[in-house]
Amino acid sequence: MKFDEKNKRDTIELNGRVFIKTLITFEGEVYENKFSEYDSKTLGETSKDPKYKHLKDVVNDSNRDIPFGQYLFDLKKRGDKTYLESLNYYGDKSFCEFEIQDESIFNKKGLYVYCIKKEIKYIGMTIKPFKERINNGYGRISPKNCYKDGQSTNCHLNHLVAKYHNDIELYVHSMESSDEEIENLEKELITQNQPEWNRQKYK
Repeated sequence: MKFDEKNKRDTIELNGRVFIKTLITFEGEVYENKFSEYDSKTLGETSKDPKYKHLKDVVNDSNRDIPFGQYLFDLKKRGDKTYLESLNYYGDKSFCEFEIQDESIFNKKGLYVYCIKKEIKYIGMTIKPFKERINNGYGRISPKNCYKDGQSTNCHLNHLVAKYHNDIELYVHSMESSDEEIENLEKELITQNQPEWNRQKYK
């Protein structure tokens, strides 16, 4: 761990690359049952999607027009665990809302690292602006993210940030390289460090 005199912020160095600590701010409390807010489709409409073919036998005249999120939440409240069949593995976890506020990196791309007490937990990359990837991706879980065809990676990481929100730290390394170079460096750093939270670990 080093200190960046110019920016007055902590840094970490991985493979000769300097990552600068970026403040994360949280909004509100940790919350549950985000999936229940999904109301863009009804149970009947969702059952027609091949990914949700397991629902065809439960649709009837009394429930086909119920918003899908409400239908699943009703199952959960009754103790019927079949609601989990429509969610990704992290879809019924606790989540939070967070964002970065450093405008100097909003429109930049590159690599980022989540740490707890200086221990590397997750290494990621983005070829989109950091603001879009972190604030609008990881930091805001939409109800649709929770479903089988949603963004399970966003749910996974947001849940862990929520769980360790008192200790989580974010470091970023901006790059002007090609998308391919950014992707290759991410793979290299994951291979070298094998972070606990990265589900895909390269050998």
